[in-house]
Amino acid sequence: MANAAATKVEFYNGATKLGEDTTAPYSWTIAGIQRGTYSFTAKALVSSGNLTSSAVQVTAA
Repeated sequence: MANAAATKVEFYNGATKLGEDTTAPYSWTIAGIQRGTYSFTAKALVSSGNLTSSAVQVTAA
């Protein structure tokens, strides 16, 4: 089975959608973030119609 390409990536802080990007390389810029540790999730919709996600922890100093 071939790898499916992402068509859109959505970025979340918990259940709150922060933004999305439809152009590779997919990214989202954090602006005006307060100090602290955050757990963000990126959810990618792939061309096969499936959804995949990955969590990342970010520390702002």
